Amino acid sequence: MKNIIIFFSLLIPLTGCVVSTDKPQSADDKKKEELGRFFGNETFSTVTGSSKKESLRGTSVNVYLWRASLDTLSFMPTKSVDPFAGFIETDWYSHPEEKNKRIKVNVSIIDEELRCDGLRVAVFQQENKKGQWVSIGTSEKVVQELEIAILTRARQLKKKKAKIG
Repeated sequence: MKNIIIFFSLLIPLTGCVVSTDKPQSADDKKKEELGRFFGNETFSTVTGSSKKESLRGTSVNVYLWRASLDTLSFMPTKSVDPFAGFIETDWYSHPEEKNKRIKVNVSIIDEELRCDGLRVAVFQQENKKGQWVSIGTSEKVVQELEIAILTRARQLKKKKAKIG
């Protein structure tokens, strides 16, 4: 979680940067600007392509699914977070009442739209047997419940924004 706070605190000053040019923008430049906008159209976006001849390739992540994933997994320690690729990896977490079991979650947001298939969740569980952590199977029900929790939170965030503005 500390990494997320540091990342966004470094990112905030960059979001206010404006580059002005005296010449009018071409259609390609406008497309690059639109795709490269951080919070435009409710997505995170990045663009690659160094010349006008190269095609624009962008990665976009739905901000509601992103925020909902972070909110839902906030009780777990975070190992890796990539908002541009839409990937969250938690570190191992043990519930205080079940110290011989632990869980780890990976979330991939794979779509710009707030849709149930715009999200992939992988859950890994281990059990401590004689001092060794051994992988145990994860039921599909656990994965589905986590996906539902994230999607429900994303819908709440979207409704909240709609009411505000």
